[in-house]
Amino acid sequence: MPEDSPQAVKLGFLSYVQASGSNAGRGALLVTDDGTRPVEFRCTSPIKPNPLQRMLYGDTLRSYITVDLVGEPLLSAVQEKPVILLVREPLFLKLRPKIKVDMVCLRRQGEQITALVNESDSRNTPEPSILDCASGRFQPLTVTTTPGHNGELQSSLEILRPIFSGIDLLEPFDRIEKVVAELERQENGAPK
Repeated sequence: MPEDSPQAVKLGFLSYVQASGSNAGRGALLVTDDGTRPVEFRCTSPIKPNPLQRMLYGDTLRSYITVDLVGEPLLSAVQEKPVILLVREPLFLKLRPKIKVDMVCLRRQGEQITALVNESDSRNTPEPSILDCASGRFQPLTVTTTPGHNGELQSSLEILRPIFSGIDLLEPFDRIEKVVAELERQENGAPK
């Protein structure tokens, strides 16, 4: 699909990156074309919950950060709206009722999901679908969505299948981590 085509699919990769050795982190949203080339990138300022906030929010802090401080503000800020929002952290799925974008959580098949147990109700978690790589180049992915959005899951899989045959859909998350680490390095004045 040509990049300037009105039918071109834009993918959104949403992540929260914890700074190494710190309680701070940044949210980031990378919007790409269907070849995962960058179209727009946004990130938050460092999010540094203080001890009082950690006590007050308790187990709900991470969900508050991912949904209210990262997901909603970044999605409203981007000019290039994605057709599908891809996340790796299951807590981001709590954002789905608040947005008008299809959303799925991707994991390598067999990869342990490390969601906070207190914040995820496994009884309401839909069974993941498997996204196989037609070319065999990449390990299959498990794809989940929020309860009540199974039709969204199927339409997302139809869009992602041809893309995944030639492009690793998890690789843009690695790019986000590198960019956030570089931003941290630059802001802290650390040498390369």
